[in-house]
Amino acid sequence: MKRFIGITLTIFLCLGLCAFGLWYNRASLRTDALMSGRIFSNPANALYPMRYPEAALPMADGGYAILDDNGRRITRVDAQGIVLWFAGNDASFGTFMAMDSSQDGTLYVIDRLEGSPRTERVVRIDAQGTSAGIISQKSFSGSGSFVSGSLRIAGNEAWYLFTGDDGFTSMARADLASSREKIVIKTEWRINRAALAVSGTDVYLAVGGGLLRWSSGRFQALTEYSSQLPRPGDIRAASDGTIYISDASRGLLSAIGKDGKLATVLSAEALGKASARPTGVVFDSFAINPSGFTLVDQASNSIMDVEPSGRVQKLLRALYWPQKQVQAERRAWLFAAASALVALCFIIYVLAFASTKAPRALSVAIRWLPVLLLVFAGMASLSYLNRSKAYRADCAAELARLQTAATKSAPTLDAALIAQVDSPDDMGSAAWLALKKSLSVIAGGYTREGRVPFAIVYRERDGALRFIADARGDFVPSMPQRFAFPEYRRVFREGSPDTGILVDDQGSWLASVYPIAGPDGATQAMLELSIAMPVAPALSVSWPDLLVSVLVYAGVCGTAILLASRRRAVPEALDMLMQEQSAEAGAESGAQAEAQAETEAKPEQKVSQGRAVGAQLSADEANHRAIEALKSGQAELAITLLQSVLDIRPGDSGVLNNLAIAYKRSGNYAAAVDCLQRCVKLDPHNLQAQRNLERMKAMVQG
Repeated sequence: MKRFIGITLTIFLCLGLCAFGLWYNRASLRTDALMSGRIFSNPANALYPMRYPEAALPMADGGYAILDDNGRRITRVDAQGIVLWFAGNDASFGTFMAMDSSQDGTLYVIDRLEGSPRTERVVRIDAQGTSAGIISQKSFSGSGSFVSGSLRIAGNEAWYLFTGDDGFTSMARADLASSREKIVIKTEWRINRAALAVSGTDVYLAVGGGLLRWSSGRFQALTEYSSQLPRPGDIRAASDGTIYISDASRGLLSAIGKDGKLATVLSAEALGKASARPTGVVFDSFAINPSGFTLVDQASNSIMDVEPSGRVQKLLRALYWPQKQVQAERRAWLFAAASALVALCFIIYVLAFASTKAPRALSVAIRWLPVLLLVFAGMASLSYLNRSKAYRADCAAELARLQTAATKSAPTLDAALIAQVDSPDDMGSAAWLALKKSLSVIAGGYTREGRVPFAIVYRERDGALRFIADARGDFVPSMPQRFAFPEYRRVFREGSPDTGILVDDQGSWLASVYPIAGPDGATQAMLELSIAMPVAPALSVSWPDLLVSVLVYAGVCGTAILLASRRRAVPEALDMLMQEQSAEAGAESGAQAEAQAETEAKPEQKVSQGRAVGAQLSADEANHRAIEALKSGQAELAITLLQSVLDIRPGDSGVLNNLAIAYKRSGNYAAAVDCLQRCVKLDPHNLQAQRNLERMKAMVQG
């Protein structure tokens, strides 16, 4: 018991030290550090993956504030791409809807906190990435909301749009110091997404249908720019009053000067030279920096600073975790693993100790518990591997069906109709509606198990893949597809079909593409059929696995109990022989003297006879012969036979007990005590051997 207490205290001391280390590093115990594997990599090269970035704002230190992951995260990085902090979807912030910065570099965001009612706010973020005050806050119970992308900081005011539950959009401004809000104007229409630019007393809006300007208390549509900017995405005002506008449908950045004339600043050709990969630069939002513009190339997940000439001044393709943070996370998980290991060792030690004191059936169950765990883990792993194999086969079969459907459907599409749909204005035209109808028929013909695939037609222009039409009418013609395969370029260049897995911010898709030839035989467009990937199997527990594991465990335990019972079965005659030590000393001494005389008369003959017999008999038969020899007073023969049995079964506690009796009858009490001690060590539950050991020790001491 003292040994048990000492070991237990030692384990508790180790566990306490590990727990303290874990508590001290608790802030660094992040599950994503373990799941991403960065704690196993070089801390100086631990990648921080960008998740489909939407916007990037340049900071005074040369770094950026990056909005990505569908508005779920804002990341602040330094000039080398080292992460300083990140925020979003946590205790301080909800989902981000817009982001902008003031001249001093302070970040402001619009975020949404889900609930009933839903709360949306304009929030200031400090240099550490925490909330530093709420500028404006509103609650919506219906369809009302802040307009996504509409936040702009101008001077000491925050400008933004919001739509009330009545469905009408208002433009407002709030003082950054006092947080006092003023409704500038309430419109009679609804805007879902827009960008703002404040220039003096005028406010410019870039909406899906074109440009608007608010001046002198009213809105005016700038229709003179519609042909050149059919789909403006973002808009910003420079300090000199120049208005810059991006248009993803044309793949360019334009500027409206003080004279009202529109000029191209960055053309599709210039942006193509700056592209990080041969699919063209795809961007909506941009920011103005001292030397030019900051863009997010959504086609390659890169951030670039581009001069007006198109020269890339800086290109950031990868972000990295801070080395100190990765080391802290590694320490935290090391302490967590050490704590778990020490706790497991303590549990195993307690179970082992309990097994020596518990009843035989419970002791066997505890000892063989690892068998249950191993069998269960093996069954679960085998089941997971089988399900994964079936999952991969299903995906391969689905891709083959998609490829067959695309191959049959692409030639049915009218190339003349495809040529007529070339700009955002063509959405809703007769040619677009006809293409949409044809694609709906294609998608409907493929529907499987209630799942309808996407059927989309693309063309390549300005180095980017652009929508023409789709079966659902969701996508505007000439807008870029930001998440296409790099292999799509080969479809246009070589006119060859392709299949694969398409990953975007909405999930993973099984996709097949097939080229559509024009009148001249060259690839004019391509048809894509895509369907959501089935859910991948998880490592889970099933009732059959659990049942089989329990049955195997029960069988092993039952067999172990049966074998242990047979090993411990000692004939009653042996117990009677052991108890003879308390009978008349004279009779016992005479028997021992007679046996000793017989042994001295023919010692070599007895030993050789015992070894010969032991070699010819099985272990059980030799053990039985040894018992008979003891009964007849032939202790030396019994010793020889039992030693031959031990050569075959060295861990048999029953044979050791019998051998101890033989040594005792031959007068070798020390050897008898040694055999009984080995027997008790092998089988602590052998009560008969324990009693015999106590008797022998008493005889030796007496």
